[in-house]
Amino acid sequence: MRTKYERFCDKIENIIGSYDSTKIFCGNIGFATALYETCKDVAFIGLNAEKMKTPGETKVYGKVLYSDVDTAVLHIIAFTAKYPEICITDLLDVIETIHKYANDGHALGIVWDSDMPSIINFAELPTTTWNNVRIYVEECYSKGITPDSAHSNIFNP
Repeated sequence: MRTKYERFCDKIENIIGSYDSTKIFCGNIGFATALYETCKDVAFIGLNAEKMKTPGETKVYGKVLYSDVDTAVLHIIAFTAKYPEICITDLLDVIETIHKYANDGHALGIVWDSDMPSIINFAELPTTTWNNVRIYVEECYSKGITPDSAHSNIFNP
């Protein structure tokens, strides 16, 4: 049986191969491991969020912790420092596509509404949450902020 990390590596090869600045890392175990760890932090935002459901609705809402967003953003910035030759836009596109596959826990949940189940992958961030992460990373990147120069809760409004 393949591990979650091995399944993650299977999925990323085609994705990283489709971007000019990341395709040179196809088959690079160090890159795959660093990307897996970074994506786990992004997935953790959704996994750790408090899940809430309004009665009578099928949507599940998550109450995201800013500290989880901070951690993910800082790890993405650290990743860009380790691999500076990667275009930040390409990297963020790759992470957006594959972060949902990098989780150590139970990511799937079932929400019942009128006897009809809906399966939700809590490791996949909602678009608005991902867009906030992306904006924060791009802002740090453009300002030259590194994990060493940042402090805790720098993005907490």
